[in-house]
Amino acid sequence: MIRTSRLPAFYILITIIAFFTVGCAKTSSIDKEVNAFDKLRTNVQEVVADPERAEQSQALVDELQQVFDDIKDSRIERRDRIRALNADYDASRAEFETLLDGIAQDRVADQERVSQTYRQLLEVITTEEWTKLAKSRDKAMQAAIKAMQAI
Repeated sequence: MIRTSRLPAFYILITIIAFFTVGCAKTSSIDKEVNAFDKLRTNVQEVVADPERAEQSQALVDELQQVFDDIKDSRIERRDRIRALNADYDASRAEFETLLDGIAQDRVADQERVSQTYRQLLEVITTEEWTKLAKSRDKAMQAAIKAMQAI
């Protein structure tokens, strides 16, 4: 009688589960961001009584989400540029410094875009409304940050 070991099948199963879990984690952080911004939009519609300010607020929430999406795309592009330059054995130190300086400038510009949009939202929403939106607003910002970190 020949006995076969089931140990390799077990390792294959664990590997498949691990890959599936890692893949779902990235998707879920982006899904959580989308859901958090949708919830914020809903809460803005409920909390802001003035239709004109509600519309402006909705547009600014959309813009803020778009800014975060642009930042995620930029992070992927930056990572790819760094990898490409790192793979180039003939790349000079000056090329690396130029690339890293450009990345630093891009990050400052990204931070400024987020801050500017956030300040515009502050100008449109009253203090009382801002307080009522605190929970959903904070969740949306945290979800956006986690989604960026997952990239």
